[in-house]
Amino acid sequence: MVTEELKELRERAGLSMNRLARDCGFKGASSYQRYESSEHYTRQWLPLPLVIKVAKALTGKGEPPIEQSEVMALAGVRINRDGKAAAGVNEEYIELMTDALGQPEIDLQKATNLPENNTLPRDLPVFGVAIGGVEGDFNFNGSVVDYVRRPPSLMKIKNAFGVYVSGDSMSPRFDHGDLVFVHPGRPPQPGNDVIVELHGEHGAPGPCYIKRLVRRSADRIVLSQFNPPRDDITIDVARVKAVYRILTAAEIMGV
Repeated sequence: MVTEELKELRERAGLSMNRLARDCGFKGASSYQRYESSEHYTRQWLPLPLVIKVAKALTGKGEPPIEQSEVMALAGVRINRDGKAAAGVNEEYIELMTDALGQPEIDLQKATNLPENNTLPRDLPVFGVAIGGVEGDFNFNGSVVDYVRRPPSLMKIKNAFGVYVSGDSMSPRFDHGDLVFVHPGRPPQPGNDVIVELHGEHGAPGPCYIKRLVRRSADRIVLSQFNPPRDDITIDVARVKAVYRILTAAEIMGV
């Protein structure tokens, strides 16, 4: 498993968990240790931004010396041993596909035609949220907390936006803090991951939930989640303000 592979590389480099955590920008091991635990981290790949930092910390250490390609494989990314395949590739665009959306293995040797930074404007808003009192819910707080690179499929979509996931009810599909992208013009279908926004009271923002759409009728919608597993979450349509479809990796890439 990817968590065990990370641990083996760290130990081969002769670094403590606390040392590697700090090298990767964490305050200490407590914030990092989940990535070495198959119980707490269950996704197929590690987040690409983390793996890039790990690669900088571990490459060249240990016996035999750790190669960059060994570390990058933890994010499902393959590169040549000389690293030349990554030259000119937009790492932020790869991050959109690999980290935020769980895109499977990417061969950087075949990815050198990805858009360059100057063709991906950093103007896609990420809306801020306020965590609610019910597990897994949040509210749009009306602010923009970040701007990220706009993927090709959202280049001309004025109202597209991103949201950082709150909670772990959709793990391992989405973990807390993951970035998801919404195209408001694409209608959600059963089986799609969605953000469901409910009406608030007295003009206040209503609660939102990230779930999977099971079915939708004239009077109710039925949702599912992964953690804990449920497929019977039912909401009256009268309470629903909007249902936003979360884009898949293929949709983000425009294929």
